[in-house]
Amino acid sequence: MRNALGTIFFVLLGIVLIVVIGVAAFKETKRMSAIDKEIAVLEEEARMVKQDNMKLTDRIAYFNTEAYQERIAKEKMNLQKEGENVVVITKRPKEIVLGDTKEKIEEEAVQEDLPNYVKWWQVFFP
Repeated sequence: MRNALGTIFFVLLGIVLIVVIGVAAFKETKRMSAIDKEIAVLEEEARMVKQDNMKLTDRIAYFNTEAYQERIAKEKMNLQKEGENVVVITKRPKEIVLGDTKEKIEEEAVQEDLPNYVKWWQVFFP
């Protein structure tokens, strides 16, 4: 009888030990899965940062080019190269004349309020 109790005790102890080891293995597998997911997210984030870094490097290289600096000098500082002529195009002022031209001025005012596509239509199909 004592031998049977010892055997039952060792069998129960073995089952408990297997359950404890199984639970620990399950938790470890779950933790490893979470770590793998986090690694994948961080790798994607690192890839995005590298891509943004490359874009910024390209922009810096462009900003350092002579063409960009020349364009900015022309646009922002109103500078020009030697031998280069600058042409400024402005809207012509409306002439105010009494009589028949008053209708023409009113027609031009209405013309300015038209949508862009209508203006283009009128250019090609007067």
